[in-house]
Amino acid sequence: MKKTNLLSLLFALATVVVLQAQTDKGTIALGLHNFSPLVGDAGGLLASTNALGIGFTTSKSETNGEESDTKYKTSTIGLSGSAHFFVINNLSAGINLNFLNQKEKENGDDPDEYSVNFFMAGPELRYYIPAGGKMKVFIAGGASFGSASSKFNDEEDDDPTKLSRFGGSAGLAIFPNNHVSIDLGLGYGVFITKDSYDFLGDMVEQKNTNSGITLDVGFTVFLN
Repeated sequence: MKKTNLLSLLFALATVVVLQAQTDKGTIALGLHNFSPLVGDAGGLLASTNALGIGFTTSKSETNGEESDTKYKTSTIGLSGSAHFFVINNLSAGINLNFLNQKEKENGDDPDEYSVNFFMAGPELRYYIPAGGKMKVFIAGGASFGSASSKFNDEEDDDPTKLSRFGGSAGLAIFPNNHVSIDLGLGYGVFITKDSYDFLGDMVEQKNTNSGITLDVGFTVFLN
Protein backbone atom coordinates (compact mmCIF):
# COMPACT_ATOMS: atom_id res chain seq x y z
CA MET A 1 0.00 0.00 0.00
CA LYS A 2 2.83 2.40 0.94
CA LYS A 3 4.59 1.63 -2.33
CA THR A 4 1.41 2.40 -4.31
CA ASN A 5 0.92 5.69 -2.46
CA LEU A 6 4.54 6.63 -3.10
CA LEU A 7 4.21 5.94 -6.84
CA SER A 8 1.01 8.00 -6.98
CA LEU A 9 2.75 10.89 -5.25
CA LEU A 10 5.73 10.71 -7.59
CA PHE A 11 3.41 10.65 -10.62
CA ALA A 12 1.52 13.70 -9.33
CA LEU A 13 4.77 15.57 -8.73
CA ALA A 14 6.01 14.66 -12.21
CA THR A 15 2.78 15.99 -13.73
CA VAL A 16 3.16 19.30 -11.89
CA VAL A 17 6.78 19.61 -13.04
CA VAL A 18 5.83 18.94 -16.67
CA LEU A 19 3.02 21.50 -16.62
CA GLN A 20 5.29 24.05 -14.99
CA ALA A 21 7.96 23.44 -17.65
CA GLN A 22 5.45 24.17 -20.39
CA THR A 23 5.13 27.76 -19.16
CA ASP A 24 8.71 28.28 -17.97
CA LYS A 25 10.84 31.23 -19.03
CA GLY A 26 12.15 30.80 -22.58
CA THR A 27 9.22 28.71 -23.87
CA ILE A 28 7.59 29.68 -27.18
CA ALA A 29 3.80 29.36 -27.48
CA LEU A 30 1.88 29.36 -30.80
CA GLY A 31 -1.90 29.65 -30.56
CA LEU A 32 -4.96 29.54 -32.80
CA HIS A 33 -8.29 30.82 -31.44
CA ASN A 34 -11.62 32.07 -32.73
CA PHE A 35 -12.05 35.75 -33.68
CA SER A 36 -15.41 37.36 -32.83
CA PRO A 37 -15.07 41.11 -33.39
CA LEU A 38 -18.46 42.25 -31.97
CA VAL A 39 -18.95 44.80 -34.74
CA GLY A 40 -22.30 45.47 -36.37
CA ASP A 41 -21.58 47.16 -39.70
CA ALA A 42 -18.06 47.76 -40.99
CA GLY A 43 -16.97 47.81 -44.58
CA GLY A 44 -20.50 47.28 -45.87
CA LEU A 45 -21.50 43.91 -44.37
CA LEU A 46 -22.84 42.84 -41.03
CA ALA A 47 -19.52 41.51 -39.86
CA SER A 48 -20.44 40.09 -36.47
CA THR A 49 -19.64 36.39 -36.03
CA ASN A 50 -21.07 33.69 -33.86
CA ALA A 51 -19.32 32.63 -30.67
CA LEU A 52 -16.91 30.31 -32.47
CA GLY A 53 -15.95 32.81 -35.17
CA ILE A 54 -17.24 30.53 -37.94
CA GLY A 55 -20.75 30.49 -39.38
CA PHE A 56 -22.72 29.52 -42.49
CA THR A 57 -26.28 30.85 -42.88
CA THR A 58 -29.06 31.08 -45.46
CA SER A 59 -31.66 33.86 -45.33
CA LYS A 60 -34.93 34.48 -47.17
CA SER A 61 -37.89 36.85 -46.83
CA GLU A 62 -41.67 36.87 -47.17
CA THR A 63 -44.04 39.68 -48.15
CA ASN A 64 -47.75 39.26 -47.32
CA GLY A 65 -47.16 35.55 -46.88
CA GLU A 66 -45.46 35.18 -50.30
CA GLU A 67 -41.90 33.94 -50.18
CA SER A 68 -39.29 35.77 -52.24
CA ASP A 69 -37.38 33.82 -54.89
CA THR A 70 -34.14 35.50 -53.77
CA LYS A 71 -32.11 33.81 -51.07
CA TYR A 72 -28.80 34.87 -49.56
CA LYS A 73 -26.03 32.55 -48.42
CA THR A 74 -23.50 33.99 -45.97
CA SER A 75 -20.24 32.44 -44.82
CA THR A 76 -18.08 33.87 -42.05
CA ILE A 77 -14.65 32.72 -40.91
CA GLY A 78 -12.84 34.55 -38.10
CA LEU A 79 -9.50 33.31 -36.73
CA SER A 80 -6.94 34.71 -34.31
CA GLY A 81 -3.33 33.49 -34.35
CA SER A 82 -0.69 34.35 -31.77
CA ALA A 83 3.02 33.91 -31.13
CA HIS A 84 4.26 34.31 -27.53
CA PHE A 85 7.54 34.12 -25.63
CA PHE A 86 7.63 33.47 -21.88
CA VAL A 87 9.66 36.35 -20.43
CA ILE A 88 9.40 34.85 -16.92
CA ASN A 89 7.77 31.70 -15.56
CA ASN A 90 4.02 31.66 -16.39
CA LEU A 91 4.03 35.11 -18.07
CA SER A 92 4.24 35.42 -21.85
CA ALA A 93 4.30 38.41 -24.18
CA GLY A 94 3.63 38.31 -27.89
CA ILE A 95 1.66 39.42 -30.89
CA ASN A 96 -1.82 38.44 -32.08
CA LEU A 97 -3.01 38.46 -35.70
CA ASN A 98 -6.75 38.59 -36.37
CA PHE A 99 -8.40 37.77 -39.70
CA LEU A 100 -12.05 37.67 -40.72
CA ASN A 101 -13.65 37.01 -44.10
CA GLN A 102 -17.38 37.24 -44.74
CA LYS A 103 -19.18 36.66 -48.03
CA GLU A 104 -22.83 37.11 -48.93
CA LYS A 105 -24.10 35.75 -52.26
CA GLU A 106 -27.52 35.71 -53.94
CA ASN A 107 -28.91 32.70 -55.70
CA GLY A 108 -29.85 32.91 -59.37
CA ASP A 109 -28.21 33.08 -62.80
CA ASP A 110 -26.43 36.44 -62.30
CA PRO A 111 -25.99 36.72 -58.52
CA ASP A 112 -24.56 39.71 -56.67
CA GLU A 113 -21.75 38.97 -54.25
CA TYR A 114 -20.70 41.12 -51.31
CA SER A 115 -17.62 40.49 -49.17
CA VAL A 116 -15.64 42.09 -46.36
CA ASN A 117 -12.18 41.32 -45.00
CA PHE A 118 -10.75 42.27 -41.60
CA PHE A 119 -7.06 42.23 -40.77
CA MET A 120 -5.75 43.32 -37.37
CA ALA A 121 -2.55 42.94 -35.35
CA GLY A 122 -1.32 44.01 -31.92
CA PRO A 123 0.43 43.14 -28.63
CA GLU A 124 -0.85 40.64 -26.07
CA LEU A 125 0.07 39.42 -22.57
CA ARG A 126 -0.95 36.08 -21.04
CA TYR A 127 -0.46 34.78 -17.49
CA TYR A 128 -0.94 31.17 -16.32
CA ILE A 129 -1.91 29.99 -12.83
CA PRO A 130 -1.58 26.27 -11.94
CA ALA A 131 -5.00 24.78 -11.14
CA GLY A 132 -4.11 21.17 -10.32
CA GLY A 133 -3.95 18.08 -12.50
CA LYS A 134 -3.49 18.85 -16.19
CA MET A 135 -5.05 22.30 -16.04
CA LYS A 136 -4.05 25.93 -15.69
CA VAL A 137 -6.08 29.10 -15.43
CA PHE A 138 -5.06 31.79 -17.92
CA ILE A 139 -5.61 35.54 -17.90
CA ALA A 140 -4.94 37.50 -21.10
CA GLY A 141 -5.17 41.08 -22.28
CA GLY A 142 -4.21 43.04 -25.35
CA ALA A 143 -5.08 45.37 -28.20
CA SER A 144 -5.11 45.17 -31.98
CA PHE A 145 -5.38 47.64 -34.85
CA GLY A 146 -6.14 47.30 -38.53
CA SER A 147 -8.69 47.88 -41.25
CA ALA A 148 -11.71 46.39 -43.02
CA SER A 149 -12.09 46.45 -46.80
CA SER A 150 -15.20 45.51 -48.73
CA LYS A 151 -16.03 44.46 -52.27
CA PHE A 152 -19.29 44.42 -54.25
CA ASN A 153 -18.98 41.96 -57.12
CA ASP A 154 -15.60 42.98 -58.59
CA GLU A 155 -15.64 46.59 -57.38
CA GLU A 156 -13.56 47.26 -54.25
CA ASP A 157 -14.23 50.08 -51.78
CA ASP A 158 -11.51 52.75 -52.03
CA ASP A 159 -11.89 53.85 -48.37
CA PRO A 160 -11.14 51.03 -45.88
CA THR A 161 -12.69 51.24 -42.42
CA LYS A 162 -10.20 51.76 -39.57
CA LEU A 163 -10.49 49.23 -36.76
CA SER A 164 -9.23 49.03 -33.18
CA ARG A 165 -9.93 46.50 -30.45
CA PHE A 166 -9.12 46.41 -26.72
CA GLY A 167 -9.97 43.64 -24.31
CA GLY A 168 -9.07 40.65 -22.24
CA SER A 169 -10.10 37.10 -21.45
CA ALA A 170 -9.87 34.49 -18.72
CA GLY A 171 -10.35 30.77 -18.86
CA LEU A 172 -8.98 27.28 -18.48
CA ALA A 173 -6.10 25.66 -20.39
CA ILE A 174 -6.42 21.85 -20.45
CA PHE A 175 -3.27 19.89 -21.31
CA PRO A 176 -4.03 16.52 -22.97
CA ASN A 177 -0.27 16.05 -23.49
CA ASN A 178 3.00 17.77 -22.68
CA HIS A 179 3.02 20.25 -25.57
CA VAL A 180 -0.60 21.21 -26.37
CA SER A 181 -3.37 22.93 -24.44
CA ILE A 182 -7.06 23.20 -25.28
CA ASP A 183 -8.21 26.68 -24.26
CA LEU A 184 -11.75 27.54 -23.13
CA GLY A 185 -12.65 30.94 -21.74
CA LEU A 186 -14.71 34.12 -21.83
CA GLY A 187 -13.51 37.48 -23.09
CA TYR A 188 -14.66 41.08 -22.92
CA GLY A 189 -13.80 43.46 -25.73
CA VAL A 190 -14.36 46.99 -26.97
CA PHE A 191 -14.39 47.27 -30.77
CA ILE A 192 -14.15 50.66 -32.50
CA THR A 193 -14.71 51.43 -36.18
CA LYS A 194 -13.92 54.74 -37.88
CA ASP A 195 -15.16 55.80 -41.33
CA SER A 196 -14.89 58.97 -43.37
CA TYR A 197 -17.07 59.73 -46.40
CA ASP A 198 -18.27 62.60 -48.54
CA PHE A 199 -21.84 63.77 -47.91
CA LEU A 200 -23.08 66.61 -50.16
CA GLY A 201 -19.59 68.00 -50.46
CA ASP A 202 -18.72 67.77 -46.78
CA MET A 203 -16.43 65.16 -45.25
CA VAL A 204 -18.16 63.23 -42.47
CA GLU A 205 -16.22 61.35 -39.79
CA GLN A 206 -18.18 58.50 -38.21
CA LYS A 207 -17.12 56.47 -35.16
CA ASN A 208 -18.93 53.43 -33.78
CA THR A 209 -18.09 51.69 -30.50
CA ASN A 210 -19.32 48.18 -29.66
CA SER A 211 -18.56 46.16 -26.54
CA GLY A 212 -19.56 42.83 -25.09
CA ILE A 213 -18.66 39.31 -23.98
CA THR A 214 -17.34 36.67 -26.36
CA LEU A 215 -16.44 32.99 -26.12
CA ASP A 216 -12.70 32.27 -26.35
CA VAL A 217 -12.01 28.84 -27.88
CA GLY A 218 -8.81 27.43 -29.37
CA PHE A 219 -5.56 25.61 -28.73
CA THR A 220 -1.91 26.45 -28.01
CA VAL A 221 1.30 24.58 -28.86
CA PHE A 222 4.26 24.96 -26.45
CA LEU A 223 7.82 24.63 -27.74
CA ASN A 224 10.53 24.29 -25.11
